[in-house]
Amino acid sequence: MNTLNVFLFHSINNMAGQYLWLDRGIIFLTTYLAYSVSIAVGIYVCVWVPLRKDISVARLFSVLHGIELFFSVGLTALSMKLIKVLVAEPRPFDTLSNVHQLVLETGYAFPSGHASITFAVAAVVYFYHKRLGMFLYLFAVLVALSRVYVGVHYPFDIVAGAILGIA
Repeated sequence: MNTLNVFLFHSINNMAGQYLWLDRGIIFLTTYLAYSVSIAVGIYVCVWVPLRKDISVARLFSVLHGIELFFSVGLTALSMKLIKVLVAEPRPFDTLSNVHQLVLETGYAFPSGHASITFAVAAVVYFYHKRLGMFLYLFAVLVALSRVYVGVHYPFDIVAGAILGIA
């Protein structure tokens, strides 16, 4: 195991368990908000934005942006699942001692699914809606870091997930 990866993991994960309010907030972020925000953005891009357009051509392009979002997220999810099986990296709580595991997680660690999906959504949305895209990039970074904080990913897992999502 890469010593930098382990050092960074412990640097972030050792903050867990010190403040109950922070642990609960990060658990809520990583468990509920990560995919809920992605779904809400998908609905916004696919339904709300096209309905606000007056011109049918603009409405069609908005619908195409929504379709692009769903294909991008789907392809990212498929690629991520394939890489997880091929690399088969165990999670930190399976290989390290003194891990503050705050959520239950199964399967392989590399790359982070939460990071890849949230970054994929941010990348597509940023292409058409800069301000919302910047907010989603910030949100994706918080989600990615939360995965290390709760003890289910190494930092390199989330970096790989972010790269996969953006690509």
